[in-house]
Amino acid sequence: MRTFILSLLLSVPFLSTAQQLRPATVDVAYFGETATHPGLKVAATYPLKTWTKTKDKRGTEITLEKRIELSPNLGFYHHCHFQTGLFSIPELAYTRLKPSGRYLSIGLGAGYLGTIVPEVYRLHGSEWERSFTTIHYAAASASLTLGKDRNTVGTGKLNTYFKPQCIYAFPGTPRGVWYLALEVGVRFQTLGGHKN
Repeated sequence: MRTFILSLLLSVPFLSTAQQLRPATVDVAYFGETATHPGLKVAATYPLKTWTKTKDKRGTEITLEKRIELSPNLGFYHHCHFQTGLFSIPELAYTRLKPSGRYLSIGLGAGYLGTIVPEVYRLHGSEWERSFTTIHYAAASASLTLGKDRNTVGTGKLNTYFKPQCIYAFPGTPRGVWYLALEVGVRFQTLGGHKN
């Protein structure tokens, strides 16, 4: 729990330096631990710095938009008969947006992961009793996001994205625990948010 509170406190300075307090985008995604164990993740994106770069490609001038963004998030997953995880891993990402609407984002995050393990038995006197065990971890993540503009919904843009990621949780075991996750989601641009 202390790690969770610390990760939220560390996010506050980044949010205060964001260009606006309203997030530029809101993400809702399927979050699958090892791709097949279902979960849900909700995130907000705050652009910290935005710039453009123009380059000449075969006689055509192309303008790329680049950003550094902060994405605080909250999510969970359920691995049947093994564990249920709850996490908040704020992520700092570098995003590169092409004029076609396709974007690539590379992110690193640090935060909290808590797991509830339901199939634990403890010896109480001479009888075994079933109990739940909660394990608290500090977590670090690395991700690669591939996304694309799809169409206009109301006044905002609708995007879809595919995001494989690795999460390293520690100190649960002497060497920590690795999780591979797949996130497939929808990104909604808020009013006044950036394009993507």
